[in-house]
Amino acid sequence: MHTLIRKIGIPVCILLAFLPVNRTAAQTGSLDTVRVHAIISANGDTIPYGVLPPVFVYTKLTAQQKAYWAEWTRLRNAV
Repeated sequence: MHTLIRKIGIPVCILLAFLPVNRTAAQTGSLDTVRVHAIISANGDTIPYGVLPPVFVYTKLTAQQKAYWAEWTRLRNAV
């Protein structure tokens, strides 16, 4: 029995090793890799980290806002 398993088992293992299998291949192309910055938290979790560009919002000030900021600037310059 042992010799039968050895005679059949070895060729079968070799045959199975060379059979085409559906293997997943991640990152196969030059544009498939997306680099992401990450932070490792205290408990070992990896959290993706990204920096967004700044956004500037401009609006017209009301008379009340103009008075507030004029007073604030006056106090700031007095220091």
